Amino acid sequence: MYIVTGGAGLIGSAMVWQLNQLGITDVLVVDHLATSEKWKNLVPLKYRDYLDRDEFASKIQNRSIGHIDAIIHLVGIISEVGDQTFERVHTEGTRNILQAAQSEGLRRFIHMSALGTRPNAVARYHQSKWTAEQAVRAIVQAGKLLDIDVLDHLVVAQNGWVSLKERGLGFA
Repeated sequence: MYIVTGGAGLIGSAMVWQLNQLGITDVLVVDHLATSEKWKNLVPLKYRDYLDRDEFASKIQNRSIGHIDAIIHLVGIISEVGDQTFERVHTEGTRNILQAAQSEGLRRFIHMSALGTRPNAVARYHQSKWTAEQAVRAIVQAGKLLDIDVLDHLVVAQNGWVSLKERGLGFA
């Protein structure tokens, strides 16, 4: 099973669509729909199930998800509402899912960072994304998880994915 966190958002639903194009429908979509209309992004897609982020967090901590082939971690919020803070969603959420991936012996983890993410960033959004990215890098450097990709400087277009970094246009 593929888990796509942030799966109802713009990039997440595009990822689920791409998985469907590859014939993959064994997908668990994780998001926090609340009162948003992101659910409309899921209507044309094929996936096994949807879980709210809080229910997913509980299941992943209790190790009651089942077999996982890959986690594609695409969460991102642009404003804070209630308990949905940058630190909780970007940083703590990433740490929790990394811990679960490690405990399951998962070999494939894809993490989406953000443009402007760097040490000493002015915006708390970028600070939280930087901290999350560093947590991913620490796991890689420690050799605790292999096959981790950090999606950085990525543009999603109608005809697919473009990595600005691969084209020499990304930030160092």
